Amino acid sequence: MHLLLSRIAILLAAAFLAGCASTQRTESLLTAAGFQQVPATSPQLSGSVQELPPGRITLAPRGGTNFYLFPASGRQSESSLLYVGGEAQYEEYQRLLKQQEAADAAAGHARLMSSPNWTGWGAWDGPLITIPTPTSR
Repeated sequence: MHLLLSRIAILLAAAFLAGCASTQRTESLLTAAGFQQVPATSPQLSGSVQELPPGRITLAPRGGTNFYLFPASGRQSESSLLYVGGEAQYEEYQRLLKQQEAADAAAGHARLMSSPNWTGWGAWDGPLITIPTPTSR
């Protein structure tokens, strides 16, 4: 039982750290995409920031213009910090995110292929066989 609780605690800690790293990566991508950091100094704005879902970008249409909001994480000060961007910044964020995901996938593939334990596809290593499919008439 003690071993099970220890493993659960380790998994929860790993999930928490992964979430923190993900939020930090999002914040750095938002900054690179041109989002502005806006301190929520008024009580009304601070309350609005607290209502936003953590770790998620929220669409906020105002006066015919779409704004994208992201509450900053880990801020323990009196005022909260909010990332604010428009359509152009959000599109740039999406482009940077896809670029980062492609780089992460390529790095993971390179690590796998350079692993000394990689032995190929095992039983799948043989030649590809094409199976004919019935054609409709």
